[in-house]
Amino acid sequence: HHPLADETGLSPLDAESLARSERRALGFARQVICTSRTTAHRLADGFWVEPGRLTVALPGTDRHPRPAPRDGEPIIVSLGALIPRKGHDVLLTALAKLGGRNWSCRIVGSADRDPEWSASLTELAKALGLSDRVRFVGTTSDPASELRAASIFALPSRHEGYGMVFAEALSHGLPIIACKAGAVPEVVPPEAGILVPPDDPEALANALGDLLDDNERRRSMANAAWQAGQRLPGWNDTAIAVATALEKAAS
Repeated sequence: HHPLADETGLSPLDAESLARSERRALGFARQVICTSRTTAHRLADGFWVEPGRLTVALPGTDRHPRPAPRDGEPIIVSLGALIPRKGHDVLLTALAKLGGRNWSCRIVGSADRDPEWSASLTELAKALGLSDRVRFVGTTSDPASELRAASIFALPSRHEGYGMVFAEALSHGLPIIACKAGAVPEVVPPEAGILVPPDDPEALANALGDLLDDNERRRSMANAAWQAGQRLPGWNDTAIAVATALEKAAS
């Protein structure tokens, strides 16, 4: 996970207070397990954790069968809790720029972590005239079914300490539209996704439009995504990395 001090929406005072607390806590740790190289670099540079105390244990990803070709109206799916860091406001603004293209979007994720923010997203969708095309699904016990039914995965997160949902999208063979933020470029290879700057709805709309307009490119990226998903570490790999860190801490 990323440091709490890096969470989107914090005041400078709160962010610095969290950073001080996290630096103190990390100072007592004999080993620190990180979910990405990006987070490890962040802890080394900004939280004074020596490289020798850092272990990267990438989260595991389950394998899934190669998906069948997806026909019909393209479905854009976005999985993630409705919090500012996930950038759903940017996604909605970008969707409103797609003009008369054929698409629908399903936003899947809990509204409970920040009810005020979640309500503002619903109002934004209405204000942008997207109510007929965008559905806020809420939480689901079967996110895999959402991924299997989709054509494109889009989540313009402002930061990710790893981004397990991007790994899941790859393993389901979904081309990804996301941002060059945090560890996302570490997870999503260029042949399987289009990464744009954070907080840039125009660039996000262009990326979405490119995939919606080009069926062949979408199929090619979907195939590349599935292949990339097969190369991701499994949970046994994660367990081995964690065990190595524990052995170091005990020695």
